[in-house]
Amino acid sequence: MDRLRNPDRFQSWLYRIVLNLCRHHIRDRAANRTLSYEALVGGTTGVGLLTSNTEPGPQEVAEARELARSVRDAVDMLSPSNRAATLMYYFDQPTVREIALHLGISISAVKGRLHKSRNILRETLEPLTALLEGVSARTKGEMKVMVKVSIADILGIENTDEETGRTTQQFVDVLKEDGGNRAFPIWVGPAEGEAIVMGLKDI
Repeated sequence: MDRLRNPDRFQSWLYRIVLNLCRHHIRDRAANRTLSYEALVGGTTGVGLLTSNTEPGPQEVAEARELARSVRDAVDMLSPSNRAATLMYYFDQPTVREIALHLGISISAVKGRLHKSRNILRETLEPLTALLEGVSARTKGEMKVMVKVSIADILGIENTDEETGRTTQQFVDVLKEDGGNRAFPIWVGPAEGEAIVMGLKDI
């Protein structure tokens, strides 16, 4: 409280502190989390994830999380004033007038901050947008970057067909970026999965 210069702006001051604490908590939790297939597909519901066409697959889950991480990182690079206005506008979705009252600034100042933030985010996320739209890196005049990965985990999952009662086994190979936190799964057959397990165990 002794760092609050203007008591009239207590609400926006406290709001900014809470936002920063939440961001740090999410960033620390993501950095320290051990990756596994269950964690990677966390948040999905229902039974029969591997066979259901209505649930997102591991690739879609990994891509969605990578996209969310990229957007969060881009927003974190904004100045504190622009970041506060942007987070309020797009996450809490109040009106521009409400944001102005909350931050203690004019409506035109809020619009200016949002406009500047959009331009910065558009420029920062343009390579990601091009990738999502299927535009090759060559057409953008950029080099493709190869990312070295290692096997973080391999999981054997049994599926039982409800009609025939037949049980089959599938393997999910979770690859983790060397020197980073990103990971993605690939599906391999039983023979390949068992061979990878034997290799990991030095058999």
